[in-house]
Amino acid sequence: MNKSFLILVFFVVMALGGGAWLLQEPVTVNKRSELVFKDFRKTVDELQSITITNAQGVLLDAELQDGVWGASVKLGLPKYPVSKQHLAELLRTLSQVKLLEAKTGKTENFSQLGLQALYAEDSIASLITLNAGKSSKSLMVGKMATSGHGSFVRKPSETQTWLADKYIEMPVDKFAWLQQPILPYKEEDIVSIRRVDHESWNITRDTQNAGLKLSNMPQSSELKYEAVLNSIFKGLVGLRFESLLDKENELIRSLEVLIELEVQTLDSVSLKLTLGKKDEQNFVYFSTYDGEPYWSRWVYQISNFSAQQLVKSMKDFLKDNSSSQTESKSDITQYSIDEGESPD
Repeated sequence: MNKSFLILVFFVVMALGGGAWLLQEPVTVNKRSELVFKDFRKTVDELQSITITNAQGVLLDAELQDGVWGASVKLGLPKYPVSKQHLAELLRTLSQVKLLEAKTGKTENFSQLGLQALYAEDSIASLITLNAGKSSKSLMVGKMATSGHGSFVRKPSETQTWLADKYIEMPVDKFAWLQQPILPYKEEDIVSIRRVDHESWNITRDTQNAGLKLSNMPQSSELKYEAVLNSIFKGLVGLRFESLLDKENELIRSLEVLIELEVQTLDSVSLKLTLGKKDEQNFVYFSTYDGEPYWSRWVYQISNFSAQQLVKSMKDFLKDNSSSQTESKSDITQYSIDEGESPD
């Protein structure tokens, strides 16, 4: 193998590996295995608030009050409950995450890891801040490693960047980590659902055997299938929102009402659901005579699919016997004609 070919191979290898080499310089120790946050248990025990921000603004501003984590959605409005699952997973990850491999310490290279300052142009970094009494801990989280098994991180007060050994999940917007579904009920908690607008139907639950009954079903009618009545209960308790809006009278008056439902729960709560449409978007809101629970203080934007699970008429629950009889008669007639024809 001649000398010129070896030199060429050397420069090709250097060119291909240059990016990775750049991101690891200058460092004195490439491999480590120490926790990002020490004494994290004490931080969790005294934790009062969690803030996650990025270049677009605040993704999560959660505060612990009376044992409940609530997030600020809009200034001057009540806080909304935060998903316990998301918070627990974030704290579990932060308590275990370790600095695995040192990367660049040069600020001009931070963008390659997604770790530039939040005010920098095209910044994709997220900043986590944990406030615990008089102390706080912060961590900037950048891109996911190409292997998918870790995130690039750095502490805001430091220029040294690191590959962490775990992927740290961030909320995609300010609604992503709020409590879902909307209502805090299970199917068995709902005693009855009644439609109360221009059409009327009423589904009640027999609390003894948990069976459902369509109370005002027309005579000689049959249900489409045995579990058809469960669909409206599933749609109600599984209802999820895409965004939250102020419960303003102007917005409510502008909605084209699609359906209104009255719901009774096992613990004697009576609530009303109103579902409407505006500009091809679906909105739902709740009212109740039993205090003012958090879910009654907002208007929720929901998906078309979620809306379809709630907008039910009587015919949606019943078997269309007339249609089946017509089809059956048509089949018999067609069969007779075909049978009577002479073969070519």
